[in-house]
Amino acid sequence: MPRSELVQSLLRGLDILKLISSKPEGMRLNEIVEATGLNKSTIHNLLRTMAAREFVVKDALNRFTIGPAVVEMGDSVRKNDIQHKLKTELLKVAASFPDHVVTVSTLKGNRIKCIMRVSPDFPDMVQTPAEQFFMPYISVTAIALQAANHDLGAVLERNYPFEEFGIGKWGSEKKFRALKEQVLKDGYCCQILQGKTAAAFILPGAMALGFSTAGTTPGMLAKYQRAADELRRAVWKK
Repeated sequence: MPRSELVQSLLRGLDILKLISSKPEGMRLNEIVEATGLNKSTIHNLLRTMAAREFVVKDALNRFTIGPAVVEMGDSVRKNDIQHKLKTELLKVAASFPDHVVTVSTLKGNRIKCIMRVSPDFPDMVQTPAEQFFMPYISVTAIALQAANHDLGAVLERNYPFEEFGIGKWGSEKKFRALKEQVLKDGYCCQILQGKTAAAFILPGAMALGFSTAGTTPGMLAKYQRAADELRRAVWKK
């Protein structure tokens, strides 16, 4: 594209943003003027415009630094990258457990939501259910997420008081707290009820990897653990 077709004020603003990002300690207005060769009023107006959208912020010492809008953009890119990797790795996990429903779920606000799902019916497709939620205290996914995310779990449990939603299953809050401590220590929650197996493994980012199947097989838990470890390494390098 010919340079004459570029928006010069936008180019200058981006150049300034890139310059400021190279200085974690921040830059004063005069330092930016010296570094860019632009006149002071032009830079002042560009900084004021970028500050209005929180791309830059000015501290008490009149130094400009990168603002929260830039950080949020970076977080969004990283989140999208993680989501893409999760989809790829979830299909690999599901291929190793063809008779299972395999899920990735997250704890956010006062909801535990399934965000990805692969089932035997559609083994080559990652589904993104619009309305699949897990009740606190009940499912292995909910318990794993409540155990692993103290602050988020506390918000959830205030919205769903144990006396109303959990006591029927666990009998006492003390017993449920002990379970959460064990789940956090183990890194997973597993239940076998009426011949059905369900397990959920703690993932970074307030997420959990879930497995469910109609049967039980000796040694299956160890296979789940290996699959969860491989997924963590592939997505988060952990």
